[in-house]
Amino acid sequence: MDKFSSHDDQDELFDKEFIPLDQARAEQIFTPQSLRQQVKSPWEIVKLQVTTTFWFTIIAVIWGFIETNNGLFISVLCGGLVGILPTIAFITRLGIHPRNSKNNASQFVGRLMIAEVIKILITLILIVLVVALYDDLEWLPFLGMYIITLQSYWLIGLKRKN
Repeated sequence: MDKFSSHDDQDELFDKEFIPLDQARAEQIFTPQSLRQQVKSPWEIVKLQVTTTFWFTIIAVIWGFIETNNGLFISVLCGGLVGILPTIAFITRLGIHPRNSKNNASQFVGRLMIAEVIKILITLILIVLVVALYDDLEWLPFLGMYIITLQSYWLIGLKRKN
């Protein structure tokens, strides 16, 4: 008989001190403090993206002077802007402010989907424009800064978690 088919082996997989979640336990775990909103304003993300892009651009300018590489600065700046501008369009289209809290869920989901489509289209258009209009583009700094800018969503969450 197969060793995985025995009933004793299956019992070892489960914790013997397992306590089912009832309403009292759920209220104890999920306090109002644990359920509080992690990001107070979506503009915090844009602020972090702008700050990150600013500092990486300053580093790129300094590095460009050392290595006499002018394409680095523009590549880093464009990578940051490709991350920032669609986020601003997304937040603006979504229109997150108190008066929208009275709308029903289907209206919110509709606005969310349209805002995401607009964000994706703006991102693609900006990438194509940067590639088409800037001949000295350095791909690694451009894409690296774009990815770093996108990671601001995660960084805000980590900052709030602590």
